Amino acid sequence: MALVLIADDDASTVELLTAALAVDGHEVLWAINGQEAIELTLVRGPDLVFLSPTLPVFNGYETCATLRGDPEVPPGLPIVFLVAHDLDPVKMEQVGVTADFPKRHTHAELRELLLKHLGEKAVA
Repeated sequence: MALVLIADDDASTVELLTAALAVDGHEVLWAINGQEAIELTLVRGPDLVFLSPTLPVFNGYETCATLRGDPEVPPGLPIVFLVAHDLDPVKMEQVGVTADFPKRHTHAELRELLLKHLGEKAVA
């Protein structure tokens, strides 16, 4: 199973996503701002990172750019933006966002995203 970091200051989003990931046996870390997300990524080395673009301290774009620029972060680490509305795809590409994923989603959509980006670690 995978270690997944969720960085979002919306508690309901974190709770719902954590519950869905835990059902499938994944371990979940959470951060409430970009600085915490960076620190947890460097210390714990998650297999996938969910970021809100509107994080406090460092927003999702700044957090993603910082992670992509750090030599200790594997270049293939999937960084997925949790979105509630359309974002700037050019800016997302510039900072290295792997994908975007709706905050409102089905469990099947979550499993599909995990399989795509984590392969064997996504399944028991």
